[in-house]
Amino acid sequence: YGDSGSGKQSLAHEIHKLSKRSHLPFIPLNTNGLAKKNIATVLFGYEGRNEDGVTIENKGILDQVNGGTLFISGPEQLPKELQDRFLAFLRQRAWVREGGVKKIEMDIRVFISSHIHLWNATRNGSFNEELYHRLNEFNIVISPLRERREEIPALANHFLLMNNENLGTGIRGITPEAMKVLQNHSWYDNVRELKNTIQKAALQCAGTYIGIECLPAEISLAEKLVPENGGS
Repeated sequence: YGDSGSGKQSLAHEIHKLSKRSHLPFIPLNTNGLAKKNIATVLFGYEGRNEDGVTIENKGILDQVNGGTLFISGPEQLPKELQDRFLAFLRQRAWVREGGVKKIEMDIRVFISSHIHLWNATRNGSFNEELYHRLNEFNIVISPLRERREEIPALANHFLLMNNENLGTGIRGITPEAMKVLQNHSWYDNVRELKNTIQKAALQCAGTYIGIECLPAEISLAEKLVPENGGS
C-alpha cells in the first residue's frame, strides 16, 4: 500500500531480485491501462482454431510469468467476474486459457499494490472478501516520500548513478545546497517525481555537480513561491 509514485513496484521488484525466483520473470500488470473486456485474455491467454482446424495457443501473462512474480497494480479495478476467476485460480493453483479446456499448473508469487486499503473495498462490495484474505498474507505500507525525507539523499544519488549509466551524463554528485532544496520539497508525486527531477537536472547541468541552478524551476523556485504568513 502507498500513494501513487511511492515506489511500490520498485520495492516488489527488489524483493523478487533477492528471492529464489530472481532468475525468472517479474511481470507488472496495471489494470488501469487495460480495457476491461480484454483483461481476461491478457491475463489467462486464449486458445482457438484457425481455418484449417489447427489449435492456436495465445499465451497470456500467467504463461509468461509462471515460476516468477506477478505484480498487479490496482486489483480493485478488476471486474467482479474476473475477481472470481482469479480467486479460483489461487484456490486450484491452476488456470484454463480463454476458449481452452486444459488446466495449466501454477507456480507464481503474486504481489498486489493499491493506494486504497482493499479491506474497505470489501466492505462496500467492490472487492471479493475471500480474494482479499488470500492475497493479504503479508502487507507492506510505504509512507509518502515527504514523510521519510532522510531517504532522499540515498534515492537521489541512486537515480544519479542510473542516469550516468543509462544516459552517459557523467555527473559526479549533488551539491549540499541542491540536496537541501530536494529534502525540503513536498514531493506530491513521491519517488517517481524525484527520479524525473534528477534526470532533468542531470541532462541540463553544464558542470559535473548538480547545483540549485540545474534543478527544474518548479523545484528550485518552490520555496520562493510560498507566500509569507500563509497568505495567498
